[in-house]
Amino acid sequence: MKPHASALLGDFGIGDGPLLEVITGKVKAEGKLPFELPSSMEAVQKQRGDVAHDSVDPLYRFGYGLKE
Repeated sequence: MKPHASALLGDFGIGDGPLLEVITGKVKAEGKLPFELPSSMEAVQKQRGDVAHDSVDPLYRFGYGLKE
């Protein structure tokens, strides 16, 4: 799906009102990931619990997102 999308939106529990304002362009979308997203379950299983951001070739790295 990622190669075919012009944008990806993760809402992480935001309310419907603010989400609709972003989708319709009423407010500017912004934010950065506070974690990394591993690219596979194998990558998840290889992660160490005591080391942050240690995925090999993550789908999205820590801090990925829109700049202000």
